[in-house]
Amino acid sequence: GSRASPRRIPVTLEALLRAAIDALHDANIPFMLTGSVATAFHGASRATMDIDFVIDPTTAQPAEFFGTSLHVATLEDLLLSKLEWAKLGASARQIDDARALLRIRAGDVDVAYIERWIDVLGVRMQWELASTDA
Repeated sequence: GSRASPRRIPVTLEALLRAAIDALHDANIPFMLTGSVATAFHGASRATMDIDFVIDPTTAQPAEFFGTSLHVATLEDLLLSKLEWAKLGASARQIDDARALLRIRAGDVDVAYIERWIDVLGVRMQWELASTDA
């Protein structure tokens, strides 16, 4: 006979994020939020289908997000990460994210920190693309 499809229960990004953070906290796993959700935390939101974490990060800033305590990638490290992903995948979306962050948070970016790393990471071209129209 035919089988019924499993019932799908809609889950919000906030609920999923809280569940993931609670599980990481309960397991005493150090982590930081990064990727598009961290980009939203820093002010440049867009639709996303995933939540990215770094386990046992070396740098992160403490934050409150959706009423939950966590660590988030710094604005500068998030920008550098977006530039690296753009280089690896030739992704315009990553450049757009970096450009949006630069437009929204321009006065907050430690440009000297970015300049120290862009040649080490080989992302100067991506930096120039992102910062040109920001």
